Amino acid sequence: MALDKKQVLLIDGHPIVARGLRVLLENEPWVERIREATTAKSAIEAVVSDPPDFIVLDIRLRDECGIDTLIKIRQICPEARITILSTSDDIEIVRTALRSGAHGFVGKDTEPDIVLDTLRVVAHGGTALGPRIPEEALSPASTTLPEPFSLLTSRELDLLHHLALGECNAQIAKRLGLCEKTIRNQLSRLFLRLGVRDRVNAVLLLHEARIALPRPETHRTPHPWPPGRRRPG
Repeated sequence: MALDKKQVLLIDGHPIVARGLRVLLENEPWVERIREATTAKSAIEAVVSDPPDFIVLDIRLRDECGIDTLIKIRQICPEARITILSTSDDIEIVRTALRSGAHGFVGKDTEPDIVLDTLRVVAHGGTALGPRIPEEALSPASTTLPEPFSLLTSRELDLLHHLALGECNAQIAKRLGLCEKTIRNQLSRLFLRLGVRDRVNAVLLLHEARIALPRPETHRTPHPWPPGRRRPG
């Protein structure tokens, strides 16, 4: 099956890793163009100037935590598909990345063919984890959320998750099957319960708390795997 061509952005502070990823991807028929960024600052500039279709993001950048960069990218370019590349496979780090808007997570020590399969799946709408990452990473964390987040309803938590992904009211309304006026009213109540003025401050509060929200129903079911492709791991 022919796959749509993608504009790819590689964000990694280690030149040898970035070069390896480029070599791995440059002959793929679904890759149209590859750009590179070595810092969070240059990555944000690249996303703003020319939004990519697909991003591979190192979770440890020299100038900023990759999760912070991930959240910013999702706010600027919510349609981009993102895979996290990491030396860690800690389940809480994986959960945080997925709750913050990543669609895939793979370790840097994974076999190149499996990395390539993972990137291809995520780039074309799937959700994929590397072979050493347990499926439990896709499930909500069992720990209780701290206040004020523990006081929110499941719908309010869903709304907050969508805000963290950088989605506008129209996008949230479409996902939840509601009208925009209803979403505006629900967001107003959410901001009141959190004690913040607007969506920016709500997301900042969530970011400062460094917690992983339960994944909304609209995000819990992974997308179908492309026909003929096996699931990595």
